[in-house]
Amino acid sequence: MTVYPHDDPVGAAAAAFSWLRYGNFGVAVFIVLSGYSLMIRPARQGGLGESYWSFIRRRFRRIVLPYWIALAVSLVLALTLLGTRTGTHWDAALPVTWPAFFAHLLVLQDVWYSASINHVFWSVALEWHIYFVFPVLLRVWSRVGRVGLTLGLLVLTTGISGVAGREGVHVPVLQYLDFLGLFAVGALSRTVDARFAMRASAGRTSSMAAFGLLLAAGILLIVLQNTTLAVVAVGLATAAALVAMENDRLVLLRRLLGSRPLVWLGTISFSLYLIHALVVQAVWQYALSPTGFRLEQPAGLALLLPSAGVLSVLAAWGFWFIGERPFLSRTHGQRVEAERSGLGGSDPVHSAPHD
Repeated sequence: MTVYPHDDPVGAAAAAFSWLRYGNFGVAVFIVLSGYSLMIRPARQGGLGESYWSFIRRRFRRIVLPYWIALAVSLVLALTLLGTRTGTHWDAALPVTWPAFFAHLLVLQDVWYSASINHVFWSVALEWHIYFVFPVLLRVWSRVGRVGLTLGLLVLTTGISGVAGREGVHVPVLQYLDFLGLFAVGALSRTVDARFAMRASAGRTSSMAAFGLLLAAGILLIVLQNTTLAVVAVGLATAAALVAMENDRLVLLRRLLGSRPLVWLGTISFSLYLIHALVVQAVWQYALSPTGFRLEQPAGLALLLPSAGVLSVLAAWGFWFIGERPFLSRTHGQRVEAERSGLGGSDPVHSAPHD
């Protein structure tokens, strides 16, 4: 959460907004979408279609260069306008230290965890490091087999993450390892779609699995208080939903995700992720807090969500032109223009930067 203190919220605010603590669910959805999106081209071509380092160079241009621009903006604001502790989650980004700066500059903040400068950037480093594994995953798949290897990887990484995240252990790079397993599941879900698109049972089974996994995630979270397994269940539900939509199930969800407003929002979603924490903190620090709202008051948070949400989208739209568009491939630009003009297909995946 961005506005709650680091401890769990209390009082009426907790009753209304405590669900915002579970941001890892959103990361799980994104990681699965990323694996699915990156697998679209290899699934069609029967392989990566380029050299290992050519793939890494393209990912560097698409992900790291926009991230560095957002890092520079975050650094300036964390040292100036947003450099005061206000009791919100943004306090984790303060103070700015030299070790934290170099960790972020080298995109190593998931290895040597540091929330300094901007506390949401850890997942950018996580995604960047997963890219180094993706071509290797494709090669091993071709020799060992997809399903067994992916499920084994998911079990292994989830187990390691569960142990590394325990109190007193806390090894950041291992704590996030379950997302590697979910990335592989997302990539696998695209190959399942490619192989079984003509089987009606695939879509029906996948849609039922998606609902069942979401129910399981709720039980794991509420009854067992196991966030790691709940996050994995949400990721698996996302993969199942993707297969279902590609097999003409979950039609309403497919149409919703394919609507022009959400296509447009998906286009700028990486920019939105990079800069939203800055906007949320600025709205709280300079608009709501000075007028008397406090963290424990639901009214302040109720005002913050829509106001900061709208301003974050507008700011992300502007950042997209400066920090993302110059680094997009020509193919990606043509696809975006086609989608905006209504000529694009009904592909439900728009949020993972994969071109």
